[in-house]
Amino acid sequence: MMSIRGNTPLFGLTSAQGQIATGFNFGASSNVKAEAVCSMGQSEAEQEITTSVFDKPSSTSDMTLAVEGRQLHVNRGVLVAASVVFEKMFEGEFKEKNEIPLPDKSYADVVDMLLRIYPSELKSITRSKVDKLLGLADEYKMTALTQKCERFLLYQCNVMTSSNSTYCKELVHYIYLADKYHLEVLLTRVTDMASHLTFGGNDVKSVFGSQELDASAIVNHKEYLLMSETTQLLLAVKRIAVLENICVRAPVVVKLAK
Repeated sequence: MMSIRGNTPLFGLTSAQGQIATGFNFGASSNVKAEAVCSMGQSEAEQEITTSVFDKPSSTSDMTLAVEGRQLHVNRGVLVAASVVFEKMFEGEFKEKNEIPLPDKSYADVVDMLLRIYPSELKSITRSKVDKLLGLADEYKMTALTQKCERFLLYQCNVMTSSNSTYCKELVHYIYLADKYHLEVLLTRVTDMASHLTFGGNDVKSVFGSQELDASAIVNHKEYLLMSETTQLLLAVKRIAVLENICVRAPVVVKLAK
């Protein structure tokens, strides 16, 4: 567990600014603990959220979010600190209102988002939640949450093993996420990793007498087609660079073998 220390900005706020805006203590004297970016060994089979700490008013809540016929009691200052979109809402049509309807959102997804931005919660990112959280962070322009998701995915890259049968599929998925949500650090990392994989390979391979797409080839995964042309080109260029490097070294290897 990591504690929130000193005057380190949280959502762009210093300790004093955060306390004034939200009523929460963001400072070093706070008992609030923030979990590490990722939970090692955490089960991916997480139960769907049906209740939460936001179901009832608290001493810091001053408005509600209406989701799937239910009210989530939240703090306006926390939402403003975390989200440019919510900030604009409160400066515009919802300036004098105490409830914001979120008609196209699920209760579980919104609670998951709140649990990652609330200074009293700051729950860690998990593999089963990161896709939805990135989507919400992008929609509501939550920079800090987006960065937290990117750090989690970078950590996942460090623990991935190429011997895993799903390695290529996972890597392509991470490239797709990095491309879609403009995660530049992650994009550099995963395209570097992917440059050592088969780019095209055979169209099919025989498995127990049947024919199926070669799962070890990047282009045979559906999400490859959803990437931007720029990212597809980046992958190809990096793959060519790796192959050229191999070709340059090959004569030396042959000479040594003789």
